Amino acid sequence: MRTSALWACAILLAVPRQAEAQELRQPSPALEAAMGAGDPVSSASLAATEVESCIAEAGPQPNTEALAPCALLLMVAAQLAQQVGETVDALRFGEAAAFVARETFGEDTDIEAYARLARGQALLELGRNDDAEAELEPALAIARQLFEADNPELTPFLGALALSRFTRNDPASARALYEKALPIEADPLFAADLRVNYARVLYVQGDTEGSLDQARSAAGAFAELLGETSNKTIEARTVVANALTRLERADEAIGLLTPLIAQLEGRSEVEWLLADALRMKAIALIEKSEFAAAEELLERVTSMVDRVYGPDSGMQSQIAALLASVRKGADAQVAGQGEFPVPPSFWEHFYAGRFTEAIALLDPVGKACIAANSPDTIDPAKLGPCATLVALAGLTYSSLNELEQGRSFAELAVAIAEASFADPSPELGLALFVRGAVLQQGGRVQQSIVPLERSLGMLEDQPDTRFAPMQLLAAAYLQAGEYERSLALIRAATMLDIPPLMRLNFTDIEAQALASLGRIDEAERLVRDAIAGNPEALPTTRLKLQQALGQVLTAGRRYDEAIAVLEALLPQMRATFGEHPITARTLDALGLAYVSAGRARDATTAFDQALTIIRALVGDDNPLTGVAYNNLGLALLQTGEGERAARSFIRAVEILQLQEPINFDLFAQVALNLGRMTELLDRPQTALELADNVLEIVAARPEGDVALTARVRAARASALFSLGRFGEAIDDVAIAWDIAQGDARLADVAAGLATIRARAEAGRGDIAAARQWFDEAARRAGLSFTRTDANRLAILYYFAMFERETGRDLAAARSLLREAVGGSLARIESYDDFDAAAQREMRSLATLFRDQVAIAWAIEEAQ
Repeated sequence: MRTSALWACAILLAVPRQAEAQELRQPSPALEAAMGAGDPVSSASLAATEVESCIAEAGPQPNTEALAPCALLLMVAAQLAQQVGETVDALRFGEAAAFVARETFGEDTDIEAYARLARGQALLELGRNDDAEAELEPALAIARQLFEADNPELTPFLGALALSRFTRNDPASARALYEKALPIEADPLFAADLRVNYARVLYVQGDTEGSLDQARSAAGAFAELLGETSNKTIEARTVVANALTRLERADEAIGLLTPLIAQLEGRSEVEWLLADALRMKAIALIEKSEFAAAEELLERVTSMVDRVYGPDSGMQSQIAALLASVRKGADAQVAGQGEFPVPPSFWEHFYAGRFTEAIALLDPVGKACIAANSPDTIDPAKLGPCATLVALAGLTYSSLNELEQGRSFAELAVAIAEASFADPSPELGLALFVRGAVLQQGGRVQQSIVPLERSLGMLEDQPDTRFAPMQLLAAAYLQAGEYERSLALIRAATMLDIPPLMRLNFTDIEAQALASLGRIDEAERLVRDAIAGNPEALPTTRLKLQQALGQVLTAGRRYDEAIAVLEALLPQMRATFGEHPITARTLDALGLAYVSAGRARDATTAFDQALTIIRALVGDDNPLTGVAYNNLGLALLQTGEGERAARSFIRAVEILQLQEPINFDLFAQVALNLGRMTELLDRPQTALELADNVLEIVAARPEGDVALTARVRAARASALFSLGRFGEAIDDVAIAWDIAQGDARLADVAAGLATIRARAEAGRGDIAAARQWFDEAARRAGLSFTRTDANRLAILYYFAMFERETGRDLAAARSLLREAVGGSLARIESYDDFDAAAQREMRSLATLFRDQVAIAWAIEEAQ
């Protein structure tokens, strides 16, 4: 069955596989004639009438079986209502059709598929993009079962889901769907419709030449099939003009838009097209510095915006920002100053996360400045007036994840500042800040610190500009493990004369630094107060605060609360930022909460998704990718996939060893995890060698890191114990134990250290000391771990085996095993299927039961 947004296309009818044709009420000849004549308005009205008649015949209170004959009519009515813009009817009829088809004919019928398609398209028109995707994804899944992969019947489903993904800021996924749909679409009108939206996706992704080719192809097809003045032809040509403007072919764009605007004048039904064309022509005129003409067009668009886009669309602020920029440009021209100011609304869009709108404001002014000052070649020595615009372009492109473009603008900004201004100077300070920001966005945290520190020294007297490098530098110190230094910088920043809402940008960093120092209650109070006390904060700021709350709750071992916060946050992050590093960080935070709560499989899924995002954005040689592999390895260890975990950890170490300079905190932590993994795979000698290497790295750092030293010593002690070197193991435990007593971050390490010490004391025959340390390990495990945590269960098991082997307190051994069994059973209940993790848990549980039985017999014999 095919449907289209083109009013002239008819709906062809099909019968679901599970239903007999005679069971379904067919459209009347009058309805078929109206559809065949391409009259959607009459068709929709007739379809609604026939649906009402069919339902009336089913009785006053019909059940689903009685309504079964109406399923096809309901689906047709839903599609026709969607075509003519009757979205409420489309939703109502579509829901009824899908429900009746599913209840009476079973799953995976084409009636359900097309009903969901109609509902999804109607929801898109209403701007309910998440709800639309919830309908369109299953619709496509059903269609793929019904039709072969090269069947054109799939294209409406692929195209609708692609549009949904595009509206939800996922252009990469949208592009992939369009590229599946276009090769199988034989109908030139359907293909042209797909190409217009495909061109928009390519434009957003920066493939402007590709966008231009696709839009021109669509415009040519529409002109040939529907005529030069059809709405479809005009719409496609406005997309062509948009691409021409970005390619700096403003004259061509204006030449194309001028006749289109004339064709649209006075046609109220397509006022949205006229507004779009006027706006695009204004942007092209700005490109040519024809500010007066651009201002006239934008003033016209201002009067149309609320009618065309709605009062809440955000378009009004975009047009206002463009107007302000144009008027400043015009004033500068009149005064003969040759000035190119930053558009006044740039920062408003930037701090709200509307980076596409921000760069749209900045690009025309920056290009005009470069053209005016160095028209032939890019000569940094001539571009002093453009330094700020170039720097901010680098910052914005980096925020858009266009890292190469961001890096090129950042380096050009530094070159301009070095050639045109003193060292130090505010201009060079701004350029260095942008260099640091681009490096940090690309995961080069260590490398970002030097330019950010230099920048800060040059912006001493500019609190508004100084604020931004302080924020990034505080984040860099946090990621580098310098928590006190991060907090000191945050305290200095809060003393600046800046608006209170801007200070909120430090709150998530401050909370994480406090949590990393073990000040959990203080961190939680800070974040919750910030969320509750600032309802007017920007949406992006509130999202970051929610993420910080989830991380703080995880640090405080309140895993269920953390998971609830982060699961609710993730779809909002995806809708706001798309496949962005901040989305990956939310997935990482959620994965850590999952793995801490014993939900290792859920953690694996979250970490896998984060790794996919990071690899796509920054490649395989970036420290962010190394950390993502490390996180995945942690989850895989708990699911029993030891070899895959090994590959993940080894890949993480390989990536982080390539960095210059090495981020010692990241490398040491990843290497430490590899040490744990090798021990679990019964390779203690490898674990010991690796721990020794990491200890050398940590000891070589001038500032040291006692917490990290304690963790490495714990890993080393565990390897030494496994090698039977009990005295050396106890020496390492003693060093780490002294550190752990004064650091709340090391509560979990302390429980593990007590266990190693207990086992080592037992190994060298000091039973009394061993029992004392096992008591301490069990006590700390109860404070540090959840009831189902694998670390706690292991400690209970080792303690029980000690009591059994010494034979002094078999009743205590049995009690410890029973407690471990309870935790293990609770973990098994959380599994959805019998995968590797569940199998491993079952084997452990069998061991626990077997040992309980053996102890019971021993107690019986003793009595």
